[in-house]
Amino acid sequence: NDEFGGVTQVGQKTDSSSVRMNQEPDGIVCVVWNTEGFDFEITDGKVTLLTDFPYHSGAYSYMKYRFEDVKPTGKVLCLITHRHEDHFDSGLFKKTDWFLMGPTGKVRGVESTRILPVQQVVQFEGIEIRPVRTPHAGLVHYSYWVRWHGIRLFFNGDTEILDALFGVGKLDVVFISPWLLQTWQAAGGPMGVGKVIVYHHRPDEKIQPCDLCIVPKQGDVIEIPYESVAPARAK
Repeated sequence: NDEFGGVTQVGQKTDSSSVRMNQEPDGIVCVVWNTEGFDFEITDGKVTLLTDFPYHSGAYSYMKYRFEDVKPTGKVLCLITHRHEDHFDSGLFKKTDWFLMGPTGKVRGVESTRILPVQQVVQFEGIEIRPVRTPHAGLVHYSYWVRWHGIRLFFNGDTEILDALFGVGKLDVVFISPWLLQTWQAAGGPMGVGKVIVYHHRPDEKIQPCDLCIVPKQGDVIEIPYESVAPARAK
């Protein structure tokens, strides 16, 4: 197990189902469902944030999965960056009692109370979310600034520009695509951030070396310690 200055890879899931915690975690726990996409299950043991999930299994030749294997903890919010099939599947979402935020519009057959408005600041079960409009493929696309237990996260999504990342202040963890990381490195980064987690990369894809970066594998479990505790050690 490797320690990354507080943000720690603590191992891998031992089966295909969601992570289960038998005690109060020391931080937010991230489970990597699919490195080819943006699919992370992030939980504090009571609430779960799913990023760009559920998506259409096998879309654009990305990873296939069994939707029934995903069993997140507590109240669940799906944070969607845009409508491409490798980021959102409304049919699968309708099978759940989860909540949704993103540029998906109304989902037929889903109560409006489960669709969070995309506005300047959104609160969900102790999570503060600030959507940032960013360009991608001519679609409505959002990156997201998230603060949870004092931890400042940023999810870039599929955007091709760094403007939003540069405009949100100091961050603890940035989730970023390989191509945007390369642009950031060319601009002298990463900087002004605690750690960087790379997503939307294929298993054999070569990522430019980065001292602050974690390049996870499918099934990895990563712990991000709470603001009030000492940096976590590898478990």
